[in-house]
Amino acid sequence: MKTIGRIAVLWVFVAALTSVSHAEAIKRAVLYDSMAHLTFEKTISGMLVLDGTPDMIVDSLTATPVDTAMIRSVTVEPQRMVSGAALDLKERLTRRKAALDLKSKTLTMVEKQVAVIYGAALAGDKDQAFEAQHVAEALNFIEGRIPGLNAQQVALSQEIEKLEIEVKDLQSQLDRISTRQGFRIVIEAEGVVEISYVVRNASWTPLYRVLSSPDAGELIIDASARIHQTTGMDWEIETLAVSTGRPSFGIQAPEIGPWYLEAFSRGPRTAFKSMEDTHVSTEATPLQGAEVSVEVTSTSFVVGVARGILLPGDGTWRTIDLGRTAQQGVFTRIAIPKYRESAFLRAEATLSGSIPVLPGTYFAFVDGVFSGRGTLRNTQPGEKMEIDLGIDEGIGIERTLKERYRDKTLLGKNRVRYTYEMTVKNARTSPVLLKLKDHIPLSRDQNIKVELLGVTPRVEPDDDGILAWNLQMDPGQITRVTLSFSITGETVSVW
Repeated sequence: MKTIGRIAVLWVFVAALTSVSHAEAIKRAVLYDSMAHLTFEKTISGMLVLDGTPDMIVDSLTATPVDTAMIRSVTVEPQRMVSGAALDLKERLTRRKAALDLKSKTLTMVEKQVAVIYGAALAGDKDQAFEAQHVAEALNFIEGRIPGLNAQQVALSQEIEKLEIEVKDLQSQLDRISTRQGFRIVIEAEGVVEISYVVRNASWTPLYRVLSSPDAGELIIDASARIHQTTGMDWEIETLAVSTGRPSFGIQAPEIGPWYLEAFSRGPRTAFKSMEDTHVSTEATPLQGAEVSVEVTSTSFVVGVARGILLPGDGTWRTIDLGRTAQQGVFTRIAIPKYRESAFLRAEATLSGSIPVLPGTYFAFVDGVFSGRGTLRNTQPGEKMEIDLGIDEGIGIERTLKERYRDKTLLGKNRVRYTYEMTVKNARTSPVLLKLKDHIPLSRDQNIKVELLGVTPRVEPDDDGILAWNLQMDPGQITRVTLSFSITGETVSVW
């Protein structure tokens, strides 16, 4: 038993060493929206052979001598390669399959033993009665052997079920990793050489945590980066950074050509889609914090994330903190009762610093309490940033149709008058600013006329027919807003 224990411990130790050895040492990795730029530094005396993943973009490979180093040649050739996380998963899968096969065979053997015991106990000449002594011996034999074999059957069945699940899970993980043909990089040189190339199937996405204190007018944003890669090779990264650049979009500027008008002819309709709409970025620039290093280029921002990171090649996600920024915010409530009779808390602030914010998911906390999840919009430095923080349960709102009166004009046209009343109550113990919005319909037909009859408190609609009230409400205050308009035409329809 002790020998078996020592073998098991030694096997775990060897497996751990094997896993660590598959990690490729990377001096610097910069993650983009769907790819990464990797930089290695190697001391070469004669020849160096590197494994390149199937996701490597071959044309991006560069080798640069450092100081007095000399490079004689650089060769890239295809090869069938399984390494890193893929090799580790394959080895683990092989071991689990072997263990599963062994357990299955053992279970079959135990089942046969049970069958043999019962068969021997029941064997005999049916025309002759069993001697009492033989019956007693058979029963004692069965009682002594069968319970242990039954327990062994149950244990083996449970172990087999567990191994089947592990095999299925490992196979699924291995299927997610690229097992296409990789590359073999051969460099002949003397001295220190910096090697870099770009790989696909590596990316980062932003994640924010917004902490707000409306009474104090404070807004704190914690930024983090969720990183992962599925190249099949584990990365041992000395310095990790993320970039707001999006190389996958292409770098060629568009050109504009003539715009021709032709006579309309009715025919099959073809749907067109702007190229700007073909991709929605989930990337957002991490906000600047005291510990974050930011490299500003002419096209993007490169933000230092961490040092000494091990990033598995099987797609495992890691979340790295980027830093914290504090903003002074103005907190208001937004309400559109026509769509929902609720007031939404919103923080408005002017983005400081030199780094823009691109769309990214955030989790909001108000006075330390989780309030929901949202998406930050694209905001440039100096622009107003709006962050919604959830429904304010302390504001009660009700919208009712007070009047719907139909009559006819002197010219015999139909006319319908609508009057809506919105009642707002501030049940909080502190004053609040509420932005209440509604609208009147806009006519696209010269035979249909819309007339605004009355608004209390008085506001003017904008060109889109939207009316907005800024209500400064004291604790316990109840405010009523009314809106009246009429629609005149041959037929009247409101939606």
